[in-house]
Amino acid sequence: MGRVGRITPTGAITEFPVPVSGATPTVAGITAGPDGNLYFTTGNKSLVGQVTTSGVITMLPTNDLIAVLTHITTGSDGNL
Repeated sequence: MGRVGRITPTGAITEFPVPVSGATPTVAGITAGPDGNLYFTTGNKSLVGQVTTSGVITMLPTNDLIAVLTHITTGSDGNL
């Protein structure tokens, strides 16, 4: 099962499971969104994950079910 981790400045690690079976977060596919949440890609499932500061993960579908998503970034317009 895929997981997203949080590491504090003191080195404490907390892992949060991705709630979709087989969805694996990509290493280079994570960014901070304009809403204060983190977003990550799952290249093998064409999904984008949203992680709140409390560790709640919501999976968001994309319009392209064939694409392999490997990167995500916040644009100058504030959109992902």
